[in-house]
Amino acid sequence: MSRSVLTRIIARIAPSLQPTRGPRISVHLNQDPSALERGYHAGDPLTLVYRDRLPALAPGTTDRVILDRVFLAINDCPASPDYEQLAHHWAARSLRSLSVGDVVVIGRRAFASQRFGWDHLPALP
Repeated sequence: MSRSVLTRIIARIAPSLQPTRGPRISVHLNQDPSALERGYHAGDPLTLVYRDRLPALAPGTTDRVILDRVFLAINDCPASPDYEQLAHHWAARSLRSLSVGDVVVIGRRAFASQRFGWDHLPALP
């Protein structure tokens, strides 16, 4: 087999050999002191403190599972090795814990942390 044929074969199959990457996430801390009591409101001042792409996720992983894992990692209890990088980043920057009113974006879907669970936001903040 000639080298050029082999090169073309490798170029064709190489994308399938690359590790699959998961969705891009970003974490925004709410700077409004009243957000802890009332939750997120459109227009609240947010500070982007983390943005990265998650490793590949198991098929059928829901946004709720991702959000809960992000919450645990940020609060120093990573539920999965895939979220340890987030936990280390958070600890290294000495950021406060994720709280009511903070926002996590998965891909192009935004969610605000509530006392219990998450609210889907109709638009990106």
